[in-house]
Amino acid sequence: MEKELVKRQLITTTIFVISLFISLFLTYNELLKFSDKEIINDSLSKKIGISNRLLVVILSISYLCINYQNNKINPSYNSKLQVMASEINLLATIIVLYVVINSNYTVTSIENPIT
Repeated sequence: MEKELVKRQLITTTIFVISLFISLFLTYNELLKFSDKEIINDSLSKKIGISNRLLVVILSISYLCINYQNNKINPSYNSKLQVMASEINLLATIIVLYVVINSNYTVTSIENPIT
């Protein structure tokens, strides 16, 4: 069972890396807008950004399920902390998705909420 969890975590992490590349592309497209050489328009960029954020919510749910199952197999203080961290992360990704859907922010502020 643990081997299966590690495989699922590897797949989830790979998809997460793809999501990061999508974010990088959207940010690069935003940079190109300053020289009027954007690859995709704002409307499509926002749709891709929302889809990407939805993907991140799904990935967060996947990580949470993996951590729950890992905690069942090997209950420990650290595995309980991982479950709690996954729950907090899921909440954060849902909040970010909500903000992205209900805002008129640029792609840069959507993909890089710290700036």
